Amino acid sequence: MNQELTEKEQTYLVELLKERLGTQREQIYHTDTSTFKDQMKEEAAILRSLIAKFAEEPQLKTGT
Repeated sequence: MNQELTEKEQTYLVELLKERLGTQREQIYHTDTSTFKDQMKEEAAILRSLIAKFAEEPQLKTGT
């Protein structure tokens, strides 16, 4: 699936992902259950991957 984003949309999306990653890190720190902690670590890895993709690759729609 390919979606084109405006520069503002891309910036906003990256900020939301970074915010969620910060929350995820706090939850990992406060979680005692290893299975749940592992699941949250996997989700954090996905968030980092998405941040890297959207922050670096040109996903911008031209002319808007």
